Amino acid sequence: RQAALFCYGMSAALGVPVVFSQVERQDYDIVARFVANEETHFVPVQLKEWVPSFMPNAASLQDEINKLAKYADSSDLVVAFHLNRTTRVEIEKLALPKTIGELWFYGAKDRTQARWQLIGNILSPHSQAYEFEYPTA
Repeated sequence: RQAALFCYGMSAALGVPVVFSQVERQDYDIVARFVANEETHFVPVQLKEWVPSFMPNAASLQDEINKLAKYADSSDLVVAFHLNRTTRVEIEKLALPKTIGELWFYGAKDRTQARWQLIGNILSPHSQAYEFEYPTA
């Protein structure tokens, strides 16, 4: 479900369909595919989740981001973080990894989970927020 939601959000962000295949390897969980300018792109994506605060041993977002250091020399890797809690994230206060290609956050905008938001690439000075509706058809 999380892979499908991330790729659906990326479709809204890129303006082209983004599909995926589940291929778990050491550094990634899925491979996303999209076509832009008549060229097919394949992107390895590592899926992560910032679990709700009521979960046992729930870590801070910074602690979760710090774990990305294990992906050394993964300049083509995209990390997609599902923010699975209601909170405000101050991105400018986070220490961001330098060993991955891109970092994206996504999550529901309200408890109904009808509206979602995708933010990224956070490692770029030109990151943006995109909104999309939960796919129902």
